[in-house]
Amino acid sequence: MARRMTPCKLLLLATCCVGAQDCSQMTFNPNTVVDPVAKYAGRRCRGWPLLAKHFGVEARATAVVDRCGVGDEKQPCGFDVIDCAKRRRLGGVRVLVTLTGSNVIDAATAERVDDDTLRVRWVPPEAGTYEVSAILNWLYQVAAPQVDAYPSRGHPVYLGPTENRCPGGRCGRAQPFTLDECAKVATVPFAPKTFTVVEAPSPKKPLAPCRDPGPGHWRRSADGWAFARGDCAVRRFPGPAAEACLARRRVKVVTFLGDSLVRDAWAAFGRRLNITVNERKVRARRFAGAASTVASAKGLWRCGLLPRNLACCGFEPAAAGERGPDAVELFGAALPPGPGEVLVVANFGILHMPASAGDPNKFEARTKHALRRLDKISRAAGLSVTVLLVAPPTLRGLRSPGLHPAQLEAFAPAMRRLATEGLGVSVRVLDLAPLSAARADASFDGLHYVREVPAAAVDAALGMLCEL
Repeated sequence: MARRMTPCKLLLLATCCVGAQDCSQMTFNPNTVVDPVAKYAGRRCRGWPLLAKHFGVEARATAVVDRCGVGDEKQPCGFDVIDCAKRRRLGGVRVLVTLTGSNVIDAATAERVDDDTLRVRWVPPEAGTYEVSAILNWLYQVAAPQVDAYPSRGHPVYLGPTENRCPGGRCGRAQPFTLDECAKVATVPFAPKTFTVVEAPSPKKPLAPCRDPGPGHWRRSADGWAFARGDCAVRRFPGPAAEACLARRRVKVVTFLGDSLVRDAWAAFGRRLNITVNERKVRARRFAGAASTVASAKGLWRCGLLPRNLACCGFEPAAAGERGPDAVELFGAALPPGPGEVLVVANFGILHMPASAGDPNKFEARTKHALRRLDKISRAAGLSVTVLLVAPPTLRGLRSPGLHPAQLEAFAPAMRRLATEGLGVSVRVLDLAPLSAARADASFDGLHYVREVPAAAVDAALGMLCEL
């Protein structure tokens, strides 16, 4: 008679299974973490104590596979997250998993198996020992109860280790947004602390250059961390190469239309082109006709980076009935005469359109209107326009007003649909989520990313625009 195999043995016959015991054998020591009700800046830590208290969910990691081979998709490293109480709510929980090695930073995927099970799987790109961070992020439930001052009843429940914005007001870039004491209770109980990855013999194949953004990992480089992918070679564009690329396209001006995410892209482009930028001096400023171009978005930035005389100003919607802008107003008074291309980097203020964030159709309709206006303006000026729509990065922190990951994740698909609409202007999509997925260390507030992430976004943008 055939011997019955445990689920862990069915998953991996030849590798190690750690923590595969049933829930009755799990003993959790609350002394290993801080008091979950300890207050910090007026708010309480959340994590697994909140899940247990308000939803009866007893989240535990089990079926851990902590040893695997490089590139082995059949037997990856990973673990399951289960609800020992079987409350049928764990399927609505999001978990962020980051792997940090001596030379690589990567993110693992956590997928829903059923209402009581999540499955984390990771195919490593390089051998070594990796620290594992598995953080409870959000709970999505219909008609979720109000568990504290934030969020409101019926909204997704935040489980992570950050405050709403930062204690005392606006975050500073040098001020960490993660609360160490809350990070301990936001970690999945019994999650592995390390993965060991061994080298797997496989032929090295030459990779074609990347042409569009996609999932990848970060490798240590001489000057920090560099984004890399396993399916294509990421191209780098130092200052002279970036200038040569834009010159070949006959780019006359690069204009940025959007909110703080686009402002960060403007600053990164400026640094790449050796232009002095001061992000703190950028302020929203009204100019005629903005409403007819960007619908109801507000807090938009316009920053001309080419030619070298940097002219930065933002704009807010104008009153109804005001005339529409012309090319000089929209693209800057420094716009050189004659034909050429204008590169528009935009998201049209998605962070300031909460209604659109939850309704991709409304966002698409507004953005279609803006793109058609851009086409009309550019045609009147004898210009060609390429629009690079910026999709949001990974959301890690607790934001106001009520922003959550599912809202931001709806933008990238909507933008890709717009790119196929044939709206006159050429449209490409720069998705920041793959670049930021593994970089919790590079965010000062859970939404805006610094260090190498903006630079990688510039390389990804130029990789889409520049011919080989």
